[in-house]
Amino acid sequence: RISVGFRGSVTVKDFATDANAILATVQNPISTETGGRGRSSTIGVHSGFHDYLFGKQNPKKSTSSTTNKYEQIMSHLVQLLEQYPGY
Repeated sequence: RISVGFRGSVTVKDFATDANAILATVQNPISTETGGRGRSSTIGVHSGFHDYLFGKQNPKKSTSSTTNKYEQIMSHLVQLLEQYPGY
C-alpha cells in the first residue's frame, strides 16, 4: 500500500483556515466507477484543503510551476506505482 499524509495545523493561518468549515462541492470520483448506483454525483470537501490541492495559489509565494498540488502529488504517486507494481 502507498499512503499519502499531510501535516497538521501549525501556524495561526492554518488554524484560521481550519475554522472555516465551508465545504467546496466537487464531482464524486467514485460515483462513475459504480455507474452512479446510490452514490451522489458530488461530494463536499473542506474548502481550505480543496484550495490547497487544486488552486488558489498565494501570489506572494508564486512559483514558475503551472501545476497544482494535486497534480504534483499524483505525478509522484504514478512514479511509485510504476516502480512498485501491484501496490
